[in-house]
Amino acid sequence: MKAVILYQKEDALKNREYIELFTREFEKHKLELSTVYAEDLEKTGLPDLVINRARSLRAAYFFEERGVRVSNPSEITRLGNDKYAAYEAMKEKGIPLMSTSLKPEDIGLPCVIKTADGHGGREVFLASDEEELKSITGRFQGRKLLFQEVCDTPGKDLRIYVVGNRIIVGMMRSSDKDFRSNYSLGGKAVRHTLTAEEERLAMQVMEGLNIDHAAIDLIYNGGQPVFNELEDAAGSRMLYANTDIDIVKLYVDHLMRNL
Repeated sequence: MKAVILYQKEDALKNREYIELFTREFEKHKLELSTVYAEDLEKTGLPDLVINRARSLRAAYFFEERGVRVSNPSEITRLGNDKYAAYEAMKEKGIPLMSTSLKPEDIGLPCVIKTADGHGGREVFLASDEEELKSITGRFQGRKLLFQEVCDTPGKDLRIYVVGNRIIVGMMRSSDKDFRSNYSLGGKAVRHTLTAEEERLAMQVMEGLNIDHAAIDLIYNGGQPVFNELEDAAGSRMLYANTDIDIVKLYVDHLMRNL
């Protein structure tokens, strides 16, 4: 069996240690894993398995149309990399979320502004007045932007790691310096036992989806959890730093069982 892990070249260089974790797990199954750059998509041939860490919907479609098993499947890549599509899908399921629009006037000020395809919190901003709104939108002309109601509990969110549509662990992230709580931006992370409502919400998000490995992010408003994002190709640094959970092993074991 030929398996490849697909990355954008720049991201592959940043994630060499993470790729090595995958390589070692595949070796335990007596399989070789090759790293392929999304920029070289047409040169890869047709493997049996593609682990799509490039977050590339184009790559997912390219391989799926040719009968190749892609992880995550294209629908997860689509929802994980277009926040507005994810909000619309969750709204259809009746899942609670903050009011969101493609038009700032629908939300008013203050509001949270996000690029639809951003990751890691780096393209998430808080606009308090018209000047900030114009400044932020001006920086991202030509990009799809979302405008969202501000929750009443900023600087806190729950990341729920999922493998094979099964909840593995929840990590509560918090920041006392920023309304964004991302671990990569300096937020703190502690292991969290999900409440019945948090678990119910995560299960509702997963319903009808085929998630190999992703994360469901919840934020809090009015004392209740609400959906925030479905994170395709979720980062795992906080897990390895704060728990003994080997999420890559769990992920690869799942893939081997389901090929």
